[in-house]
Amino acid sequence: MSDQAGSRRHYRIYSQVTATQFLHIEDALAIGKLRLFAGKYQRGQGATATAHHHLDLDDARLLFTDLAAGKVPVTDEKDQSYVEYKGSGGGIPTSHILKVQARPDRVFIELSYGPGERMADGTVRPVHSAERQSVSVALTWLEARRLALAVLAHLAAWEAATFHARIAAALTPPVEDVYEPGPAPGPAEEPAPAPAEEPIAAAPAPLPSEEPTPPPPAKPEPPADTSPQPQAERADATAYWQLANTEAARAAVDPAQIKEWAVKAQQYKRWDLAIRRLKEAIAQNQ
Repeated sequence: MSDQAGSRRHYRIYSQVTATQFLHIEDALAIGKLRLFAGKYQRGQGATATAHHHLDLDDARLLFTDLAAGKVPVTDEKDQSYVEYKGSGGGIPTSHILKVQARPDRVFIELSYGPGERMADGTVRPVHSAERQSVSVALTWLEARRLALAVLAHLAAWEAATFHARIAAALTPPVEDVYEPGPAPGPAEEPAPAPAEEPIAAAPAPLPSEEPTPPPPAKPEPPADTSPQPQAERADATAYWQLANTEAARAAVDPAQIKEWAVKAQQYKRWDLAIRRLKEAIAQNQ
């Protein structure tokens, strides 16, 4: 039985593969997490069982820093192990459990999943009476430390590469906080009556000349252009965030990508390119 999606969508930071089992640590930093993916397989027959678990960055730093130092952070005093509970699923909730247990010569990493129960606060807890699928991978302490150091190096590189973009995104206020609506316009004032015009004295008629000059022929006036004139489209931060906050934009583009385009547009003063990218993404999603 498997809970793995059909296509691979994550960069693999580190892989531990044996003759019958595998464990992949994958990059899901676009949503602020690491993804652990483990499975059992038989040569020539493919995977017989798989399970995955998403680990938050703060928890990942704690777990892999301790593993690199040759120990496991204990959250379950009974088993002397690290245990973390997660839940997923919009319809029937699914419970995911990560368990890391240390032995003198081995480290066991177990991923399991099964039916869950959604609580009032939105969390999902496992249904203990239900059947669960699990995959347990055993590593030597040398293998576990090598894995942990590779993950920590990847996190450090990602944090350095995205530092400025993450800071700029965190400091960029939503458009509704920047552009507050002004006061509503009051009732229109009635125009003041125009002053009465004084009669203008008629100009004296010109004296007739002996040979009057004929008037020049009148030139036809071109018809007035009444078609609506196109208005220039705005290409600034206001226009970008107004478009980014629409439902179509949020459905077509990941929020992290929207913020990244905004950071680059602010840096290079090219809001027109950011707006064009956003419009193209919306059009492709429709």
